[in-house]
This record gives sequence, structure tokens and C-alpha cells, in this order.
Amino acid sequence: MEISASVYRTGASGLILLGVIGVLIGIVMTYQLAMTLQQFGANNMIVGMLGLSVLRELGPVITALIVIGRNGSATTASIGAMHITEEYSALRVFGLSP
Repeated sequence: MEISASVYRTGASGLILLGVIGVLIGIVMTYQLAMTLQQFGANNMIVGMLGLSVLRELGPVITALIVIGRNGSATTASIGAMHITEEYSALRVFGLSP
């Protein structure tokens, strides 16, 4: 049961954040790419170039960074909560390494 909860917290709850960030990055990249391609008269290639660059290259990198950041901050917060509730002290009393 804990594994499914961890998978849900890691993946499914972050989809909205990933979607919003993906749309915003797409808007910025489209604007910058349109300005550059307009100089060469290749405005009709924006969608194809943007789709390839985001899906193949940038999408997995941004997704990994967001998931790592969210999980790292959640782990840090749970460790801080354990210190506040003195769970680490209880583990030391039992002779276990926290």
C-alpha cells in the first residue's frame, strides 16, 4: 500500500504542475522561435520544430528536474517533521540508527 501511495505522490499529483510548466515553456519557445524563423521566411516550420524539440529533448529533462525537486523537498520536509516530533530521538533510544 505504501508503494502505491509513493507512486501517486511522485507521479500523478505532479501532472498538473508539469502541464502548466510545459505550456509556459512552449509559449516562450514558440515566441523566440517565431522571431528567428521570421527573418528567414520559414514561419510554417514553427510547429514541427517546436514539437520535435520539446518532445524529444526538453520534455524529459524538464520533467526529471521537476520530479526530483518535488521529491527532494518532500523528503526534506518529512525529515524536518521527524526532528520536530522527536522520532529520531525515539529511534536512538531503541538503539537503531536513524
